Amino acid sequence: MRTDESETEAVVPLNGKSLLSSVCLIIVSAGLGSYIAILAGRIPYIEFPYFIGCMIGGVIVRNILDAVHVKVRPEELDAFGDLCLEIFLGMTMMTIDVTKLAGAFGPFVLIFAAQVIFTCLWAYFITFRTCGRNYDAAVIAAGHIGMGLGNGPNTMANEKAVMAEHGFSNVGWVVYPPFGLLVLDIFKTCGPDSYAGMLTSILMSCTETIFYTMSVYFLAAKVTKTRYTLPGALLATLAGTVASIFLAGKM
Repeated sequence: MRTDESETEAVVPLNGKSLLSSVCLIIVSAGLGSYIAILAGRIPYIEFPYFIGCMIGGVIVRNILDAVHVKVRPEELDAFGDLCLEIFLGMTMMTIDVTKLAGAFGPFVLIFAAQVIFTCLWAYFITFRTCGRNYDAAVIAAGHIGMGLGNGPNTMANEKAVMAEHGFSNVGWVVYPPFGLLVLDIFKTCGPDSYAGMLTSILMSCTETIFYTMSVYFLAAKVTKTRYTLPGALLATLAGTVASIFLAGKM
């Protein structure tokens, strides 16, 4: 039997000073992330999304604050972030002129229904199963549905909806949206059949986010001595990168 939310979740009292500090913290992170996005946008063949730069900026700021033992209020950060995301999605929907779809309403409905069905089936039978058939895989599958039926904000909104109900997922939230949308932008800019598109596909399938994976899983398993894990992982990544360049050049 499920208990009432008021009994299971503690109510966090609002404080004007701390709320303003949280908002300023988000603005600083977004400002840092905008410069990161501008610098990354100078890389050839890559159209770097601004919000990914903001996510990276937030990661940097949060780790610095944790290192100097400055306490943050995640409830206020999440509330303000959710508010901004919902405003953005609402503004996006308001710009859609449905009257222009009147002449193609029938085919549009059929195509959209087919896209929804195919995306959900793919997310369940392919994404969820190949990503480990666990909670992280479920969050990633939810994000995949958002990406397949919309864009970056839809991906994040889907994942946040799942995590709000069942708990946070480090892998699903931190790893999938930035890398998945970065690959999608490369496909949009260069095409999936281009050299850059094929190189990206092969490279993403045979390499790993080394430092993040080591920090998350070693911390969860309480492993303190990594021994040769990092050199071996870097060597494997180098081998995967060289193999990706070679294979993409032969295609």
